[in-house]
Amino acid sequence: MKIPSLINFKDLVSFTRIFEITPSGTGKYLYLGILFSLGLITACVIWFFNHLIKKDWQNLYAKITGLLATISIIGLVLIALRYQQVPYLGSRLLMDILGLITVFWIIDIVRYRYVTIPEELGKRQKKAEFTKYLPKNYKI
Repeated sequence: MKIPSLINFKDLVSFTRIFEITPSGTGKYLYLGILFSLGLITACVIWFFNHLIKKDWQNLYAKITGLLATISIIGLVLIALRYQQVPYLGSRLLMDILGLITVFWIIDIVRYRYVTIPEELGKRQKKAEFTKYLPKNYKI
């Protein structure tokens, strides 16, 4: 099974296909159900093993867990609506909007990982160096 034959990119951006009112109940979109299910399982595993993650990185993994859980649940609901051929709610437009939201959310997580976390760790290190020279009975 080749990926290029699995996905027809003309259908993804075709104006008439995006705005169709009643979607087809069958199609290759069911493969997305597998992807969304794996995302939900991954979110549950990360959430379950959250206590093993260093405290510095727990917020990052919480953001990743939130992304995976939210997008996976919404995606599975949209696939179920499409399978049931619900007008408008099962359309490709909502799936495309979900894809855009996912991209922006991933950009926010990457920015948090490479900008915010190093700033926080630098501040924490400066504070530790500062408190190292304070008297022991002095607390900030």
